[in-house]
Amino acid sequence: MPSKSAIDKILSDAAPEVTKTEAKAVVSKSNQELAKAQKLVQKNAKELKEQEQVTLSMAPMYRPYFGDVMTVSLDGLSIYFPLDGRGYKIPKAYAQIIQERRRRVDDHIMRTQRLANVTQNFERSAGELELIPR
Repeated sequence: MPSKSAIDKILSDAAPEVTKTEAKAVVSKSNQELAKAQKLVQKNAKELKEQEQVTLSMAPMYRPYFGDVMTVSLDGLSIYFPLDGRGYKIPKAYAQIIQERRRRVDDHIMRTQRLANVTQNFERSAGELELIPR
């Protein structure tokens, strides 16, 4: 429970029709919701610790797309995955997210390279080339 001075400060900043009991009720409800959220995060953390660990690495060539460290969040929990080419053990759920992000970047790079290769991008008839696979 916040100190009396904190509630008094809230009341002084609030509209004149807010009473002290209403403010206490709101603060109490907020504290209860925070406690529930913290329990859920702890439960999710425990499940992730029990999950199978896989070794994953990402090359530094992906730094322009993700930065030096890729932030991956799942169920309110974040990990920070370095892009330095070394292998790290992480939960399988995070590895799947990281691999999906890598696949999307690889697709983008491949599309860019295909479209940039102007000397090979000519058609004898319309629709002959498939530059972007569907």
